[in-house]
Amino acid sequence: MPSSIDVEELNENEVKVLLALKDLKRTSAEEIGRIAGLTRDVVEKASAWATTKGLLSVDEKVSESLVLSEEGEEYAE
Repeated sequence: MPSSIDVEELNENEVKVLLALKDLKRTSAEEIGRIAGLTRDVVEKASAWATTKGLLSVDEKVSESLVLSEEGEEYAE
């Protein structure tokens, strides 16, 4: 069982993130932001603080996309 945290120890954004996750259990920062009305950056910062308090865990997945520049498109043709 996690250590007891008083709700007063949480900032407003941490509460919003936790409430957004209540029914979903697992989702993306973008989805939490949409539900909670927060930007992705704010969600990530609030999630990091909530993680240090033992209230959630974060699984990070890094994704990279490659896109041709105009010059690259010319060479590709």
